[in-house]
Amino acid sequence: MLSFILYDWVHGAHLADARQKFFDFFLERKLIDPRTHETAGFYLIKQDQVFSVQRPLSGNAYDLLLAPAAFLGAAGKGSSSANGWTGAFMHAWQPEFIERHYPTQRDNHLREIGEDKARLNRDLPARPLKYGYFAAYAAEVGDAKTAAQLLAFADQKHKPVWQDGMLYYPWDKSTTTVRLTGILLFLARANVKNGLLDLHQHPWAEDHWKQPALEGVDYPKLLLRRAIYDPEKQVLIISSVPGPGAEGKTTFQVRNLNPGKQYALWLDGKMVQHFPGQDPFPVELSLDGPHDLVLSAL
Repeated sequence: MLSFILYDWVHGAHLADARQKFFDFFLERKLIDPRTHETAGFYLIKQDQVFSVQRPLSGNAYDLLLAPAAFLGAAGKGSSSANGWTGAFMHAWQPEFIERHYPTQRDNHLREIGEDKARLNRDLPARPLKYGYFAAYAAEVGDAKTAAQLLAFADQKHKPVWQDGMLYYPWDKSTTTVRLTGILLFLARANVKNGLLDLHQHPWAEDHWKQPALEGVDYPKLLLRRAIYDPEKQVLIISSVPGPGAEGKTTFQVRNLNPGKQYALWLDGKMVQHFPGQDPFPVELSLDGPHDLVLSAL
């Protein structure tokens, strides 16, 4: 569904008009159980049945393992990764429905460890992924405390490292860390309340792409901490640090400046240039430490 929504924005199509049919199917098959609030593991198309902790039958050899595990309680009440995966992304097109289920899902799976950390109950099918999925979900619905607690515990468990100026989660069999582990945890770090919802339902308007923006940044020689434009104040703010081992100078360009206006460029609080608007406008920067640049229309 999210692909349909994005395609419609780009191409002016109406594929996402089918969302109500998708949602009706979701409700009819109880892919989130209305009694337990738990998300099903998957839907079996050929058998036309839902696989869940409450009904752990798939009609194949997996039944020999999963059915006894569910009967003995080894599978828990449900899957935090299934809740997180479905909840985070479905919130982008059915926010009210998802927000009704989130509190129970959180209470079913979250176990606080002091003020700063929280772990999730056992989730056999997706141990490497559950913290990323559920932390991203918590952030999406605005539960910043839970997202921060899960990320803190995930860092303790998956042991991220800095290398070449970048943070990543190395593959580690002993901690069940896989490539997708880090991708999901970084999604959770970047997400904010209604982040995926706004991305899909309220994309930037056409005039956003006409605002001043950077081009030609020499990554990883130059790393950007931020690059934001304030349309009311007509100010572009850039914060940067040199990449690992970078020396000398680098250049990039600022696009979409108005040729009919005058501009000023400040470097670390000191005005260094006054110039008429040109597109593109080249900027040269020394790689001798962190810098803050402010480019303002006068």
